[in-house]
Amino acid sequence: MKKLLLRIFNRRYLTILLPIFFLLSAWLFFVLNTPVNLIIVLLTIIVFFVTIYSIVGKHIIHYWPLCLLFILGIGSFFLFSLFLFSWLAKLTLLLVFFLLIMVGLGNLEHLLWRPRFYQIGSLEQSINLLIFITLFCLTSSFYALNIFLNFPWLFFIIGLAGYLLLANFTVNQVNQISKNKKKSLYYIIIIDLIILEFFIVGRYLPIVYYTIGLLLSFSWYLLTTISQDYLIEQFNFKLVKRRTIVILVIMLLILLTARWK
Repeated sequence: MKKLLLRIFNRRYLTILLPIFFLLSAWLFFVLNTPVNLIIVLLTIIVFFVTIYSIVGKHIIHYWPLCLLFILGIGSFFLFSLFLFSWLAKLTLLLVFFLLIMVGLGNLEHLLWRPRFYQIGSLEQSINLLIFITLFCLTSSFYALNIFLNFPWLFFIIGLAGYLLLANFTVNQVNQISKNKKKSLYYIIIIDLIILEFFIVGRYLPIVYYTIGLLLSFSWYLLTTISQDYLIEQFNFKLVKRRTIVILVIMLLILLTARWK
């Protein structure tokens, strides 16, 4: 029995068991649709916190912002799913979060405890994607809460500003951008201010709220990846140009196919 418990709580198995637990709790959240859902969300967040702490171990002092990003990602998923009425949309979002959590935790476990299996850059990519989808869910939920429940707008601005600071700080930390902390701080503040400005302007655009959230996420991803390449001195103009064109074309297609009010 002791050997079985040690196997179950092995860090390698936890990176698989935790996403599966999230999958099951999210399914119950969708199916029950009762006040019990609040208990499910709180239980899921607590289990995530304890499990991620077990995976990170002694490195928690350095990686606590990353752990918090995972928990906020789960919270944004549950919040945004309240405004999704299509089962296909809910299941698609669930699958995306399931894969990002599993891949992200796997990369983190490899980096900390089995570095010979770690592929350089894999954690950075998975974290960028996690922030991208979390930012989409978070901003879309803020717009929806303001539209349907008339929540104070200032509350959302402060909440988004806090998340952006945490997200960009974590990205810089994971990328080990430490040569010029002052310059990286300037980039964090500039990117956050640009996204916040887009967020405020988006409130007055005649587009469905989740479309604006998607555009904001693509904007953040483009600005952040460019600043990362520059700060770690891997700036490739051709690569940046190609990435910018692709993302701008995607954003244009989103606007052309979006449902306008």
